[in-house]
Amino acid sequence: MKIFYTGVGNRDTPHEYLEKMTALASLLEKEGCILRSGGAEGADTAFENGVRSLYNKEIYLPWTFFNNKVHGYVTPLDLINCIDEILSRVHPNFSNLRESTLKLHRRNVLQILGQDLATPSHFVLCYTRDGAETFTSFETGGTGTVIRLANHYNIPVFNLRNKNWADRFKEFMKG
Repeated sequence: MKIFYTGVGNRDTPHEYLEKMTALASLLEKEGCILRSGGAEGADTAFENGVRSLYNKEIYLPWTFFNNKVHGYVTPLDLINCIDEILSRVHPNFSNLRESTLKLHRRNVLQILGQDLATPSHFVLCYTRDGAETFTSFETGGTGTVIRLANHYNIPVFNLRNKNWADRFKEFMKG
């Protein structure tokens, strides 16, 4: 069985956390886990940099060549209606999103549910300034959509900003 995880966070994640993310991604790759991320600068790129093989990461892009990325999946047109239905359940301002912003949030659905929208990630590793794992705030930023989706689908979230995340994560991985 493949183990997928979502690795994301704020674009302005502090350097010390970026280093942890890269090391974690490398360790998880050795354990056979497959990263899902979004190709953004900061946390997304840190996770992506930790995974050597293209076969061990799924990078979901809001549009072709986002952040000059040449490897990644762009949201398929035939899934947009289904993705928007899912997104509308968790995004508090869904109906007012501009198309470019909507594309950024659509990739979050794929980061959690996979290309087929039916293969959920087993867990989320992230960083947000407010340490959000369940409740999100303005400070959570775009990562809040991933966190709300994870909660909606009962996927555990481990936010590296929180002091006890590592102990909880180790326990989860033993489980």
